[in-house]
Amino acid sequence: MNFLKKRALIPVFEDYNKIPYWNGEDLNGKTLLIFHHNKYGDCISSSRFIPWLKKYYDCTVKMAVKKPLMRLFASQPFCHSVYEILKDKEIEADYRIWAFDLQMDLTDKLREPWLKVPYGDPFEVRTVGYVYNSSLQVKNRNEEVFTNLRTLYPDVRFLSLQYENSDVPYSDFYELGEIVQRMKLILTVDTAISHLSPALGVETWVMSVNSFYSHRQDVWYDRIVLTDENQLPFVLKNFWLPTPRAAL
Repeated sequence: MNFLKKRALIPVFEDYNKIPYWNGEDLNGKTLLIFHHNKYGDCISSSRFIPWLKKYYDCTVKMAVKKPLMRLFASQPFCHSVYEILKDKEIEADYRIWAFDLQMDLTDKLREPWLKVPYGDPFEVRTVGYVYNSSLQVKNRNEEVFTNLRTLYPDVRFLSLQYENSDVPYSDFYELGEIVQRMKLILTVDTAISHLSPALGVETWVMSVNSFYSHRQDVWYDRIVLTDENQLPFVLKNFWLPTPRAAL
C-alpha cells in the first residue's frame, strides 16, 4: 500500500529534523510523528489517512499540531499522543512526516466520516449552524444572508458558529465538534468547519467562489453541496425545512 505522494516542499523544523523522514519504510513496531503547521482545515482533511495507515501498520502515531487542534486529535483512537507544534520540541519517534505527504487510494471510502467527538443531546430537529466569514474567501458572505433566512423560516433555529461572534461559544475544535454533531445541517464558507463538519458525518453545504475547492469537494467529501447564498432559500426548501413564507 502506497501512503505517500510526491512532495513539492517539505517544511523545515529544526527541532524535528533529527527524526528521519518517512519514505515508505516498514512501520510495524515503529513510532511515526505526523506534523502540520498550516491551516486548520488542511490538517483536519489530511488526517483522514491516519486510521487507514494504522490498519495497515501496527505502529504508534504521534501528532504535532497547532494548539486549537490538540484536544480534537487527542480524543481520536488513531492518535497515541499530541504535541503543540513549534512549542513541544523534544518528541521521540522513529520517523516523521508532514501531514500533507500522506495520501492513498481509498476510492469511495475516502469520503466516509473518520472523526468522532462525544456530544450531548441534539439541538432541536430544525437547527442549522452557519459560518459566514473566512479570510480565504474572495467574496465573504455577509450575515445578512442568514438574517433573511431567519425571516423566511421562523420555525428554524439558525445559530452562528462564527468564532468571534458565535451563538454557542467554543474554545477549540474539540468543543466545536461537540456543537456541530448536535446539529442537522451546517452552512459555511470555505473555512475550517467545512472540513470538520463532514469529517464528523454532519450534512454540510459550502458556499464557495473558489473553483479549485468546487472540484475538490467531489473527490474529498460526499456530504458537501456547493451553492450560492441567493439560492439558499430554494435549495433549503427541497432539503428538510418547511415551506418559506415568501421567496427572496
